[in-house]
Amino acid sequence: GGDGDDGSSSSSAGALGVMPHQIRGSLVSYQMMTPTVPAFGCCTGCSPLLIQAYQDDRLEVVHRVCQSTDSSYLEDLTGLTAFRADAADKLAAMEDDDDLWDDDD
Repeated sequence: GGDGDDGSSSSSAGALGVMPHQIRGSLVSYQMMTPTVPAFGCCTGCSPLLIQAYQDDRLEVVHRVCQSTDSSYLEDLTGLTAFRADAADKLAAMEDDDDLWDDDD
């Protein structure tokens, strides 16, 4: 644990060491890589909102996750639903801006 040279922090380290968010492999070199990146704030596995909800009422969180067959509970809880909606709105706005440029030709 602790803030090491690899960017890991004690909050992401467990009994077996640091839990990577991604593991990537290379078929060319037959190597596994674990890129070090900041945790995504809306992560459905480790977001602060999810951790707080789990600490407040573990059984209720697990029950609601299991009842949500489409993952909407976790996505709503962590803010991922709102993040996606905001991203879609921004993409639509960008496409509208592109249409304005295309009309000038």
